[in-house]
Amino acid sequence: MIVKRSSSERLFIAIEFSEHLIDELVTIQQKLQKLQLFEGKFVVSEQLHLTLKFIGEIDEQRKRMVQQALRSIHYPSFEGCLGALGVLPNEKYIRIVWIDFIADALNTLVQSIEDVLRPIIQLEERPFLSHITLARVKRVYDKNALVQNLSGMQIPKVCCKVSEFVLKKSELTDKGSIYYDVERYFLV
Repeated sequence: MIVKRSSSERLFIAIEFSEHLIDELVTIQQKLQKLQLFEGKFVVSEQLHLTLKFIGEIDEQRKRMVQQALRSIHYPSFEGCLGALGVLPNEKYIRIVWIDFIADALNTLVQSIEDVLRPIIQLEERPFLSHITLARVKRVYDKNALVQNLSGMQIPKVCCKVSEFVLKKSELTDKGSIYYDVERYFLV
C-alpha cells in the first residue's frame, strides 16, 4: 500500500554503482550481520546508492524546473572507491551504519548541482557527507564493540567509474520506501 501524502513528489539526486561495487557492499553487510552487534534493517542491494542531494517534496512545476536545471550540468565522469565505515549521527547515538565513497570530483559535482538548484528549491543546510547507507539501526547491543569492529574492518579497495547521476522519486509505503528513476544525467 502506498501512502499518498499530496500531489507533490519526494525527490533526491543519487549516484548508482556498478554491479561489482554493489557485490562488495553486500559482502560488507553480511560481515556486519555476522557480528550481531545491532538490530536493524539492512538496505537491499537494489537500493544501495549515494545521495548527492535530497530535494524533498516538490510540485510538478518545480520538478520540471529541477530537471531542466540538472540537464545544464556538464561534468566529466570520474572514478570513486569505497573508504572507511562510520555511523550517524554519532558514536553515542547510532542510527545509521555507512561506508564512505571517496572521489576527488564528488564535492565539485555536488556544488554544481547546488548551484543550478539554488534558484528553484531551498537547499539543506547540512554539509555534504559522501556516504552509502548500509543499515538503519534500531538498537545497538554493544556500542563500543560496534565502533571498534567498524574501525577495524578491512575494506578492500573497490572502485568504479561514475558516468551518470539520477533524479529519483521516493514513495513511502507500509513496507518501506520504493525508489523510481525520474531522469538520468550522463557525465561527459
